[in-house]
Amino acid sequence: VVLEHASTDVHDAMQPFLVLPFPIPAMRMPEPDHVPLLDEHTLLRWGAQNSAMEMQHLIRNVCRSSLEESDIDALHKSAISHWENDDDALAKILELHHRIQRGERNVSAHLSQRANELMNAHSGAFATLLDEALVNENGNLELIELAAQHALNRAELNTAKEYIKG
Repeated sequence: VVLEHASTDVHDAMQPFLVLPFPIPAMRMPEPDHVPLLDEHTLLRWGAQNSAMEMQHLIRNVCRSSLEESDIDALHKSAISHWENDDDALAKILELHHRIQRGERNVSAHLSQRANELMNAHSGAFATLLDEALVNENGNLELIELAAQHALNRAELNTAKEYIKG
């Protein structure tokens, strides 16, 4: 109902937002010029002091559920292309999220390469990435070791024990 009268431009502008894992600054989006269009249609949810935004959850979930797996994969692939061009911790977290969601193998090399930086800059997001990566590669010892070490760094002893036990 909300999108029934929305133009094709609005629908096209929404696409990158459908695969975002968390709010990000508007200027970091692949097409920051689309943000005002989506905001005008009240499709965005803004954080404190308008520092970050994301698609309204209901809109995102409904739109995403209507996509084919190949469309979602294409969105993740496009997001990887965007985020791999930046070298900061936020961009790497987002790039790795999209690689994991695509089911790419051997993301452990990417995670290990930037582990210290990502552990410190985005500890919670890094822990989530490790969990997601282990779903795809549950026998990857390098990932298990990295996840256990990160859990210990976060003083999550039970979590670390579960990784080691597994």
